[in-house]
Amino acid sequence: MAAKTVFLHIGLPKTGTTSIQHALRQSGDFLSRNGIHYASAGSDSTLFDDPGHHLLAIYYMKDRWPELKIPFDPRAVDTSWDRLVEEIRDSQYSHVFVSSEWFAFDVYRHEDISDIRAKLADFEVRIVVVTRDIVELLNSLYSQRVRDGYVGTADEYVSLAWPHLDWGGLVQRWIDVFSRENVIVIKYHELSESTFVLDFLTRLKTPIADRESLRPPKFDNRRLPNGVVQALLEVNRSQASQDRKQALVWAIVTLCRDVPFIKGTAQFLSPEVEQRLRQHCREAPLPP
Repeated sequence: MAAKTVFLHIGLPKTGTTSIQHALRQSGDFLSRNGIHYASAGSDSTLFDDPGHHLLAIYYMKDRWPELKIPFDPRAVDTSWDRLVEEIRDSQYSHVFVSSEWFAFDVYRHEDISDIRAKLADFEVRIVVVTRDIVELLNSLYSQRVRDGYVGTADEYVSLAWPHLDWGGLVQRWIDVFSRENVIVIKYHELSESTFVLDFLTRLKTPIADRESLRPPKFDNRRLPNGVVQALLEVNRSQASQDRKQALVWAIVTLCRDVPFIKGTAQFLSPEVEQRLRQHCREAPLPP
């Protein structure tokens, strides 16, 4: 029997990962008709508002567990990889999909990536990473972090994330372990907005026989205008209690969901930081 193929989608964040995760989780008929299994092990809908497999990445963040404001069960994290391997073996389908953007920035040590390779040694593994223009990504990511409670400026956030903001170096770490031919790099701007998930799957060279049963993802993750993000930032910096802050942020975000904002590019970074980012971030190596 041919070895099963595991697609490990590692991000980047703000490149449609949540859309992909929701679409695949909600499209059981589409997956079964095309021989794809979206894994359950490593995800937890009670902790996260998306079906990403984040517990698998958290497994490699034990030195940072005290910093994570997530009430996860350590036992569930410790057993997440064993449960995933068992699930892959038991699956009737030849392709298994695993996705978490946490891998991109939070799993970077060579020994951890090598351990992933060892855990999945019985399967063919394809690492999948979607890259995006560094300035666009950071502006979008900063907006998300403010929604999550961040109180610093965009330029300050860049300083914190700086070690991870080099797509060439990030992808090379995975190539060093899995080899170049097993790392698939996709450019975000080359995926059509109207057929985003199908375009993404096509780039994986998976056999898609039935394209009609893929459901559009049911969630709202629209970009907020700069002024709204600034208002959220003021809430985060206020002297209100943490519960009150979270309630206010949630109320503002919820109200904005019904407002037809004009689409555009968020801009929070200073021109000087934008220039530094473009000089620092190398293009990810493409497959031969």
